[in-house]
Amino acid sequence: MEKEEYLFRILISQVLDSLNPELKFKNLKKDINNGFIPFELEDLEKDLQLIMKDLEIISFEDNQIEDSKIFKLPNNQGKILVSKLADYEKRKFFNKLRDIDYVVEMDTNIVSYLDRFYKNQLTKEDEKLKLDIVRIIEDLDKKRENFLLGSCNLYIIESIMRDKEIDEEIILDSVNSVEYLINFGYKKKLKDITLKQVVNNIKNRIIYIIKRKQRVKNIKNRISHIREIKNQYVDRNLLIYCLILKSFYIKITIPNINKRIEELINFINNELYYYMENETLLCITYLLDAENQKFFGKINKNLRNTKEKIEIEKIKGYIKGMVWDLSHLRILQEINIKEHKNGKIQLPVILSADEGLNEIINFNKIKKFCFFEKYRIPVYEKNIKTYTKNYKHKNKKISKNIPLMIEKLESEEMLTRERKRTRNSKFYYNKLADKIYTEIVNFISNK
Repeated sequence: MEKEEYLFRILISQVLDSLNPELKFKNLKKDINNGFIPFELEDLEKDLQLIMKDLEIISFEDNQIEDSKIFKLPNNQGKILVSKLADYEKRKFFNKLRDIDYVVEMDTNIVSYLDRFYKNQLTKEDEKLKLDIVRIIEDLDKKRENFLLGSCNLYIIESIMRDKEIDEEIILDSVNSVEYLINFGYKKKLKDITLKQVVNNIKNRIIYIIKRKQRVKNIKNRISHIREIKNQYVDRNLLIYCLILKSFYIKITIPNINKRIEELINFINNELYYYMENETLLCITYLLDAENQKFFGKINKNLRNTKEKIEIEKIKGYIKGMVWDLSHLRILQEINIKEHKNGKIQLPVILSADEGLNEIINFNKIKKFCFFEKYRIPVYEKNIKTYTKNYKHKNKKISKNIPLMIEKLESEEMLTRERKRTRNSKFYYNKLADKIYTEIVNFISNK
């Protein structure tokens, strides 16, 4: 762990563990600036002062702001849901007041649909979403000054990171279509006027040419950046894949809910060496047969009659899709909720018709978001320790031993786990995934 990350986590821990985090943050910053440093950190005074200068905590609790840029896009447009990672209208900055922009993000299915919409290639199935899209675009037009529109980051990332990368020209073409449609071509499109008619006017033609060149340049820059950081996303997706795959195996092999959770915790500590709180909580709800049934719906549906290999392969494919959904949420945090070159913070607004994705976004929203440079810590409304301690469903209760195991999991020496994970290469995690998958196949075959 780098020194900056280590100090960042120490400071955040002190703030969040207090009864009044905002007051604690202000007092801690004042003390550090005045040279009052804990004995064990006194040699790092300058480092702490530099971090506290730019460290930021955004709270999304108990603060109703009055702002002309307040989030006002409707939460629901028929089949398409408009979701947020947090209650943005309650935002409060602990360090310094910052300007914000809302960024409209779209999942791959919405991007593909808009691309077909722009090119007049809608299928019969597409027509079900047409009215939703028209309403959303018209609604965005009324609030254009409040939003950065037409961001296709999720589509670009998924296109580049899939097993066989999609050709860059195809990505460029699709994203260009969507961003033109959303940003300034939609009115003409909705009236079924052709692109040729739109650019007939000299003024519109000039605007189109200038903006198109800039859009293409921006898209290429995004693609290049995502290629540079591709490996870190691919590696993390593999960890999430192992976690969900193991959860599936545990569920079909262990009937007792307490033993299920014990097995998952032991797996994280002794084989995965990586603790992801929100993803682990989602897996625990699955093992408890509790919430998020739409997200886990496809693999639940295929728990029966899974003796044939084709069914097992289907489950593997469904889990890979679930990994992408969970990865999307982390990616949206990382590329948006930070200080950008213009000094603003971007808050993502997600358009999706995927019920499972929308369910997990709304299941556990962010209540605080802490960041400094490339380091980030999201704090969610629900945490595993409290969730399991208070759990009661269909007369099932969690044993008192489980919250203690979770407390140990959360307090486990982070550096120890990181060293074990660093020693184990991508090859190790591919082998781990294959091992779990083979165990699933053998269990189902011998059932």
